[in-house]
Amino acid sequence: LHLTLTTNQSSHSDIIGSVITISYDDVINTYTWNGTELVITLPINVEYTISFGEIANYKSPDSVSYISTIANNRFITATY
Repeated sequence: LHLTLTTNQSSHSDIIGSVITISYDDVINTYTWNGTELVITLPINVEYTISFGEIANYKSPDSVSYISTIANNRFITATY
């Protein structure tokens, strides 16, 4: 999983530090956005959900769910 965050503003510095949660089965992992693409390895054949934390003065992206597969390199860009 390759995950990138962006905004519709000229600067993306406001979203640095936002928290992303990825959950599957009984596992919940949190990641902090530092301004560069997150590369996350997931187990094969699990349904996972990506949730995006709140940032003041921005609308958070909606949560999304996918199923991981062996040959799938998913690239996601979420916009605040």
